[in-house]
Amino acid sequence: MQHRLELSKFAELRAKTDRQLVALINKRLDAGLGFALQLVEMDPRDSWSTLEETRAHAEKAYEEALLWIPTVSGLNHTSLARLRRRLAELRDLLDDASARRPVHMHACS
Repeated sequence: MQHRLELSKFAELRAKTDRQLVALINKRLDAGLGFALQLVEMDPRDSWSTLEETRAHAEKAYEEALLWIPTVSGLNHTSLARLRRRLAELRDLLDDASARRPVHMHACS
């Protein structure tokens, strides 16, 4: 009986952790999509550092979501597909922005 109670508490804790993780992933995807949209809409005459800082924020959000999605164990197929679609949308925006404004390489001496 005690074992069953412990398993039940563990399942509740895991479900709560999964919900919190999904919320965190969604927040990072929201932020990443915001930065990526900003990047796509930026004027090419904006400073290189501003462009690269915005791109870095979007890329970081993408990488974090990419790493965290597989750690959520309790997602149904629909919820997982939604997260993956949003992740793919972010990647597409970043790729589109890169195609419009390639990353400039600076020579180091």
